[in-house]
Amino acid sequence: MLAYEFADLLAVIYLELSEAFSKTFTMTLLTSYDIAVPSGLFIPVMLAGGSYGWIVGTLLGPVSNLDVGLFALLGAASFLSGSMRMTHKEVGNVMRALKMTRHNRFPVIDHPRFTDAPVLCGLVLRSHLLVLLQGKKFTKDGVDGE
Repeated sequence: MLAYEFADLLAVIYLELSEAFSKTFTMTLLTSYDIAVPSGLFIPVMLAGGSYGWIVGTLLGPVSNLDVGLFALLGAASFLSGSMRMTHKEVGNVMRALKMTRHNRFPVIDHPRFTDAPVLCGLVLRSHLLVLLQGKKFTKDGVDGE
């Protein structure tokens, strides 16, 4: 009986520590998203998602046979996928531009945060875009409509 109560106490302590970590880390993460300095967001996003997934897994533990680590992994993956900027819509736009035009070069334009004017970063060749898209099945027809 004493071992069971000790295990419950440890679970409560872990849950409270994880909640405190998640709240603190989320506020730090939100602050780092908003500042205009280059910073790596891969690890912070993974940590925040993993901690929230761990909390959900701990809360669902009594009603689920799934491991808490699985919830942490799913949380990390969901936070990471939510923060990625390349969507299927954007890949579709690239593919549409390649199909509709015969240009050999395409401009790479950036829209900086604090200016109204876009900035030309450089050019990307059609062959480079095709190499990047090759082997990836973004549509049923493939890159070249085959």
